[in-house]
Amino acid sequence: SATEIKTSLVVQACDGHKQDSVISMLNWWKTVQKIDIAREDTYFFDDIATNVQPFDGTGINARQISCTSRGPKENLAGSFDGKIGGCGGAASEVTAEKGVEVC
Repeated sequence: SATEIKTSLVVQACDGHKQDSVISMLNWWKTVQKIDIAREDTYFFDDIATNVQPFDGTGINARQISCTSRGPKENLAGSFDGKIGGCGGAASEVTAEKGVEVC
């Protein structure tokens, strides 16, 4: 089951389940902060395809970034195939395009 989010900042969200965090965050904004942000006006960006794909069908826009730009290769325990970035996303990749798109 998803963890209930009680803040506007989430760290160490589980790969493949970040959509649950975003949905819970939207609920927190609406119920606690009294700010209603529509799913279709919500945008998520990540360099891992398996973090973007689960947003399909949620109504939330999600886009894989760092498709052609990259920072240094990350040598981290737990990294897996499909990770592109090394924090190499470009500002030009952060757009208000609707839908769910991977590289």
